Amino acid sequence: MSSSLARKFRFVSPGIFLREVDNSQLPRLPDAMGPTIIGRFPKGPAMRPYKVRSLADFVETFGNPVPGASSGDVWREGNKTGPTYAAYAAFAWLNSGVAPANIVRLLGTEHDQNDGSQLGQAGWTTTEPSDTTTARSPAGAGSGGTIAENGGAFGLWVIPSGSLIDAVGSTSTTLGTGSLAAVWYVRDGAIALKGKQASQEPQSALSAVTGNAMLIHSEDSSYTFQAAIFNSYGSDAGAQTPVYTTKFNFDRNSEHYIRKVFNTDPILTNTSVVDSTTVTEGKGNYWLGESFESNLFRQCGDSGDSYAMILPLSSGSYGSAGAAADHSASVAVGYEDHLEEFKNPETGWFFSQDLGTDTGAYAAERMTKLFKIHGLDQGEWLQNNIKISITDIKASTNQSNPYGTFTLQIRRASDTDSVPVVLEQFTNCNLNPASADYVAAKVGDMYMVFDYSTNRLREYGQYVNQSSYVRIEMNASVENGTAEPELLPFGVMGPPRPYSWRIRSKDGSATAGPGVASSTVPLAPTGSVDSRDPGPGRQTFVTLNKEHIAMAGTDFGTTAATATVTVANEGFIEDDDVIILLATNGSRVILALNDSDTPTAATVTAVSTAGSTDADDAVLFALHNGASTTAQATLIATAINHHELFSATSDGAVVTITQATAGEGGNTTVTCVDGGGAGPWFTKTNFSGGQTRTGRHCSGSIIFANGLTDVKTTASFEFPRTLVRVSASDGGIGDPKEAYFGLQTGKTATDPTFDPGYGDYLRRLPAGYAQTDTLTGPGTDREYSWVFSLDDVKTTVDGDIARSAYWASGSRRAGSSLTALSASNGGYKTILDEGYDRFTSPLYAGFDGFDVYEAEPFRNTAISSTDTQYTNYAYNTVKRAIDTCADPEFVETNIMTVPGLTAKNLTKHLIDTCEARADALAVIDIEDVYTPFTENTKSFQGNVGAVSTAVTSLRARDLNSSYGATYYPWVQIRDPNTSKLVWVPPSVIALGTYASSEAKSELWFAPAGFTRGGLTTGAGGLPVVNVTERVVRKDRDKLYTANINPIATFPAEGIVVFGQKTLQVTPSALDRINVRRLMIYLKKEVSRMAATILFDQNVQATWTRFINKVDPFLASVQTRLGITEYKVVLDETTTTADLIDRNILYAKIFLKPARSIEYIAIDFVISRTGASFDD
Repeated sequence: MSSSLARKFRFVSPGIFLREVDNSQLPRLPDAMGPTIIGRFPKGPAMRPYKVRSLADFVETFGNPVPGASSGDVWREGNKTGPTYAAYAAFAWLNSGVAPANIVRLLGTEHDQNDGSQLGQAGWTTTEPSDTTTARSPAGAGSGGTIAENGGAFGLWVIPSGSLIDAVGSTSTTLGTGSLAAVWYVRDGAIALKGKQASQEPQSALSAVTGNAMLIHSEDSSYTFQAAIFNSYGSDAGAQTPVYTTKFNFDRNSEHYIRKVFNTDPILTNTSVVDSTTVTEGKGNYWLGESFESNLFRQCGDSGDSYAMILPLSSGSYGSAGAAADHSASVAVGYEDHLEEFKNPETGWFFSQDLGTDTGAYAAERMTKLFKIHGLDQGEWLQNNIKISITDIKASTNQSNPYGTFTLQIRRASDTDSVPVVLEQFTNCNLNPASADYVAAKVGDMYMVFDYSTNRLREYGQYVNQSSYVRIEMNASVENGTAEPELLPFGVMGPPRPYSWRIRSKDGSATAGPGVASSTVPLAPTGSVDSRDPGPGRQTFVTLNKEHIAMAGTDFGTTAATATVTVANEGFIEDDDVIILLATNGSRVILALNDSDTPTAATVTAVSTAGSTDADDAVLFALHNGASTTAQATLIATAINHHELFSATSDGAVVTITQATAGEGGNTTVTCVDGGGAGPWFTKTNFSGGQTRTGRHCSGSIIFANGLTDVKTTASFEFPRTLVRVSASDGGIGDPKEAYFGLQTGKTATDPTFDPGYGDYLRRLPAGYAQTDTLTGPGTDREYSWVFSLDDVKTTVDGDIARSAYWASGSRRAGSSLTALSASNGGYKTILDEGYDRFTSPLYAGFDGFDVYEAEPFRNTAISSTDTQYTNYAYNTVKRAIDTCADPEFVETNIMTVPGLTAKNLTKHLIDTCEARADALAVIDIEDVYTPFTENTKSFQGNVGAVSTAVTSLRARDLNSSYGATYYPWVQIRDPNTSKLVWVPPSVIALGTYASSEAKSELWFAPAGFTRGGLTTGAGGLPVVNVTERVVRKDRDKLYTANINPIATFPAEGIVVFGQKTLQVTPSALDRINVRRLMIYLKKEVSRMAATILFDQNVQATWTRFINKVDPFLASVQTRLGITEYKVVLDETTTTADLIDRNILYAKIFLKPARSIEYIAIDFVISRTGASFDD
């Protein structure tokens, strides 16, 4: 018995042993090669090649082509103004089904060594910097600036008005909590509210005013206000005339709905591509960005009287005292500043349950962070369309395996919990890094980073991505196996947002000015204020400059209490006079005054003195020698400063004492005891002002109307947040246990219909502002908009039958959540046993990195001949995409194209890349053929080029490469989905003819002529109906002589590709596209055959094996009319002994490519009647 047979079978006792051996399996064939198409697509992975194998696969991944010229809500629905030429090219190619395509979707990128200019940086901002050193500083924000010099982001803050109306005759009122309801972005000028101000006086007694930083009363109970748009004007308030005034509200069904009455298209503000004479109502100066209807109704109620004010949105200090005119001395982040490259969205950290029993110490933020989810290079589309759910959470019941399990779902953002749409699902996941079901191994954690030093993508991570949408990031403690095995995902951090802030009015101080509110008491206004009608310019940019509303202002919790002691009379301080101070820690400090020497630290003792009942009180001795009140106040302050619990300063006879520890605990009395009979020597105020509140405040002034001058008014304002499920029964869900807690994407708690404004809550915060959740928290300048945990879910019994559940933030700490009530008996398992085991998180903070002013973000007219990857983000983006595909070992392709790109330096780079690869043909578009409407403001006629100009321009470039080809003119297609007519560059349709020609015959047949180039008959893969210019024969001759392939029009045959030249000027077989494509194909296939003998022995047997592979292949090509003759030479004449010693096999393949017929010459010979044709 052979040993191999013994290994295959186990022979112990007699019997018949059967084994099945399948040798019929077919080896996997290599993918067919197709083109690499670079450009814009509606969605899909970006800035890396992604292979699609069918038209259906392409549409699923990258979406249908966008025909452009679409109106609507551009801010929310995306830029559909510019056609997506690359998507049409992909459609044209894949429509024939011959081969896959590599897609490289462009999103805005900037070089890591860009020059810092606005053009060098990806993204957008509303203001033009004066130079590269102040690229992000809005101009004219300082005191005295006119509206013409301003711009930036302006926020509409709305707050209920009821408590203010009830405050008539009172000395103080609290307005409650308001919310940011909308954001306008203004390139120059301003937007202001118009109406009657907040006042205790009857509204009928007030006149309407127009301005910012004023609380304006709503016109009705449906949040209706009136706004005015201003362009350029000076500081004279009486001369201001708005260019547009309108009512607006937040009712989606109203004719005054905010998104109906305001411009929502940033492109209308770009005079390079929009004729300003066609833009009315001030739309060329501003646009409405985010609006937060659902949050407004949730925060302030569905209806009711309200107040609103418009404030500039910025963090830091613009135009502050001492700042230079160009703001170089200021550090600020404007809400309008989005100058950064594309970013992937992500979730907050998913964190664990609380395994402890001390529920009073619970804080969700301190739970173990387990993992977070990142988008896979898809920018904003992903966060607007995808959400992440954790479900089916199960504690371990296996004593030998403490790890529990859960399911991670990728869901459609617009679905409902009643009918979830799951796009991907990873079941039975765990947090055991040694398990095959480890969540990172199931989802994947790989990501790519472009390395500018080597011009290639580098890949990082340990687990191959299994998801098409996301990757996972694990906490190191989980990845290293040091985390507690029992941990499970139990909650998630919601999106961070800027800190909430509040205003607090003056308390009647004469120095405060009439009716001016501010964040501190006291704080004088920054300018002269007329509280009744100071005019829009003055209110916005004199009284309230850019620094006056902060996204990240001063922390309320850092305020310490202060008190004063005033020496009233000279010579009245005597022995045993005492000051008793109570500190925030509860300790009393007794200051005993007598005739000792000047106080020092050494004089601090621990003795009992008059007025003391605590032997542990610290005593300070101060000098009394009949000195002046000022001198005595100085000595008292000096003595106090020797104690660690207080600090003190003196100003004249007044001593101001500040507690060293912030907080409200010390806001009590200051006791002064007169120990002698000479009369009172002091006056005093008790400690006040200590605060332990959280949040942030603005640092400027808000205008109130007359009637509130003596009313102390406070109000809080919050930035918006997404909707979060409170009750498991919200939204009419049938079985509450099917409800996903956490994120909800419906309009309201009771209406699960997808909120059309959902994406506005997820947008990336301004550049330079902390964006995302970290292991240590949201950052010092932000707060979590919400934090959800199953540990904070409470349950109630509905009648005697069903148990329902609801989320109450803080309920575990309060001891009332289900897991808190069972902390010592089941703990976290009780909520899971009840069936509440799922929750959802959004993705947020993704960014496309585009300039929102551009209909075509890669507009050729914005890329100059001197631009480089350092000076122009669009140039850098396209070049980086090309460089990503430069390595033939990384991307297999035989054609490369960037449809619509005509910038000479970049199309030359594309040709050079293909030539360096030596296996791909660059199909380029050239200048002076046609300029689409997205590039300038000219008419169609003014944008049509001329043959002579195109020929002259191309010849001036001195291109001479068989790895490039181009066509003339542009063609008009009918969109296959919408039937809309679209002008597309000729590269789109050329790619389609390559595919259809290959499908009808072979890739080495000329993709031109009436048979394979008939565009009217469908050879281009898309319905072609017109051309920008009918090319006559004489012009076709000019084009073909210059190696530009003409697209001709004939009366009977229609529109036809009538040329197939490469850009090689030197005459040879390779100056034709069919031959170049043939050679690319042959080289690639022979290379694959050669790879099968690499590292084999360099002997005759191997040579023969190679020849036996190549010869039948070439014979097949010959049979299929690709070549007319060939010869393969591999013997001692090619692979010599010397080459063998150097480990080299050298072969030669001689070819005669079959040529296409481009010219047909026929003589018609007319003979005499009696002549014989045989003669």
